[in-house]
Amino acid sequence: MTGTQSHEAIIGAMAAVDYLADLGRTLVENASLSRRAALAEAYREIGVYERTLVSRMLKGLAEIPEIKVWGITDLGRMNERVATVSFTHKRFTAAADGRAVGCQWIFSRGTAITTR
Repeated sequence: MTGTQSHEAIIGAMAAVDYLADLGRTLVENASLSRRAALAEAYREIGVYERTLVSRMLKGLAEIPEIKVWGITDLGRMNERVATVSFTHKRFTAAADGRAVGCQWIFSRGTAITTR
């Protein structure tokens, strides 16, 4: 490396790793886990939590006939997808959809993707 290193970024990254390791130890109630094992547990638990949330969202979106969800929607295949959901509405623009879900405290980018 050359030049001045970003010490703030290095310390921030270390704090993030320490936080995730502590989270893993807490979630499995095992304070003696190594950092590597604790990180693996944290990511496993985060995945379980995210799959629960995305399943709930997909179930709700499936009840709206005007919505088309892009990607895997089979609830039995949640381990094959991430918790990011892309959808379009037959009557509303992506920007309008983004504002609507944003009002529900759901992060939305609200940009249009055109497919033919």
